[in-house]
Amino acid sequence: DWLVSPKVKTDLERIKADIVAGKIKTKP
Repeated sequence: DWLVSPKVKTDLERIKADIVAGKIKTKP
């Protein structure tokens, strides 16, 4: 984890949040 730069880590967190939000939004 310490090899990942703060910016990349932030981007990954945002992408994960988007995926989770998308899954919740597309639920019937």
